[in-house]
Amino acid sequence: MMRLKLLIAAAVVHIGLMVLYAAHFSEWGAQNALTKATYNWGDFTNSNNVYNFFAPLIGEQVMMIYTVSDSTGQEQVYRLRGNNKEVTNRINTFYNFLYLEEAQDIFCFDMAEWVFQQHPDASNVRIQVIKETMPSLETYQQGQRAKWVCLFFKDYKKTAYTADK
Repeated sequence: MMRLKLLIAAAVVHIGLMVLYAAHFSEWGAQNALTKATYNWGDFTNSNNVYNFFAPLIGEQVMMIYTVSDSTGQEQVYRLRGNNKEVTNRINTFYNFLYLEEAQDIFCFDMAEWVFQQHPDASNVRIQVIKETMPSLETYQQGQRAKWVCLFFKDYKKTAYTADK
């Protein structure tokens, strides 16, 4: 009877760790002896697999990178992020509308306008849209991992009244 209880407890712990890692537990930033032991146990039992590598249409993520330059040529590169991870995830989810070609021009133009408002001294903005591509199961087994690729970019120039392409 004791053996059965131990097996059930081990299964519950294993499933609990799978849930934690599916929620990207390793990215939460906690660094102590318990989390390090959890990471090691996750590696040993494979409970730390996020299970999104082989679902390309579900696991891909779209992101925008903004390059702002002023009249002197100084450049600043940044991403739009929220105050916490949840807000950032919601922003990145909104970027998925960029897969719709009819939305790309309008959305990018609006984002360029917003960037010009945030940076009044800016003269140019480049909006680069990148996508994290997931490998297939076969290429993953051969060692290929997720990578970021450029989908497209758009350049905008500030005029007296608005940002023009």
